[in-house]
Amino acid sequence: MLDRSLVFTLANRLCRLGVPRPDALRRAWRMIKQKRFATRVAGVTFGRRQEALARLVKYPAGAVRFRLAREPNGFDPNAVAVYAEVAGKGRYKIGYLPRGAAALFSAVLDREGTAVRVAEGRVTGGRYAGWNRGLNLVLELAGCADVREAA
Repeated sequence: MLDRSLVFTLANRLCRLGVPRPDALRRAWRMIKQKRFATRVAGVTFGRRQEALARLVKYPAGAVRFRLAREPNGFDPNAVAVYAEVAGKGRYKIGYLPRGAAALFSAVLDREGTAVRVAEGRVTGGRYAGWNRGLNLVLELAGCADVREAA
């Protein structure tokens, strides 16, 4: 059965972002049905993150995993950090979810029994000298029942 409380969690967060409640409920329902969301990672040009992205390209796809973690942040109370983990090498903070995505998914990450996992991660750019690299993610809602069965 569909986890309706997750729909309302997302709808309430959308309402706080200024979306009228009927529209927020429709959007939240669509999000739960969709289950997968594409987004980019913000903040990849700070510190040594460009070097880290350049190193990640050298590993096979199965060796690199991306994880999300809530992070206390003075600039954004909903901050969600993105970490890259290489098997046997450790982990490194690559950046953050953009503010809008973090505002939605932080509410889901704060819930017990529901998770947002990174289904895919792809390093982009950096093809020519001087070009920055970026990171695109496909996020997936885990821990909620299959909507196709509930519908």
